[in-house]
Amino acid sequence: MVPKKNRTQPGITTYKESGIELNLRNDYHFRFKDIEHYKALSGEGLNEMDFCWWNREENVLYLLEIINKNQIKERGANYFFQYLYEKAIDSILMLAITWIPTVCGRGMRDDISHFCPSFPNFCKISINFLIRGEKDWSLMQPLVDSFRSRLIGKSKLFDSDKIFLLNRQNARKYLNIELH
Repeated sequence: MVPKKNRTQPGITTYKESGIELNLRNDYHFRFKDIEHYKALSGEGLNEMDFCWWNREENVLYLLEIINKNQIKERGANYFFQYLYEKAIDSILMLAITWIPTVCGRGMRDDISHFCPSFPNFCKISINFLIRGEKDWSLMQPLVDSFRSRLIGKSKLFDSDKIFLLNRQNARKYLNIELH
């Protein structure tokens, strides 16, 4: 998916992912898949989340994966749960390495700074999964609870307890981003 500059809102890039259109501020977001150091490692068991953006006022780095409900049905909830869990852990590890002065850490940080010049020295992390097409959220609650319980300790390593599985309506509210 190729991002496009938003002609009606300068300083905004519009992305379309899994049927969701999302607008993010330039210089405050990046995608791991665009990072050269990630590309070099992507075939070696690392999975990335779709979008990352920094909210300077809150000092929170938001991670977002967008999932179509049909993907969960096709593969089964247990498989998908594990897959999303690994994406979250791998993304957290890649962020953590940017704050450690290793060759890979410095390279990853330099790559991210190319897209997000204001990338912070440290911040809280919010892990978010937007499930497109889910109408009956009560059916998702057991998955939400199980997922959160597995990730909460890892999230607290970054002084955060923000882990959300969201539908489109809740994503607009909790993530404060423009979705279509």
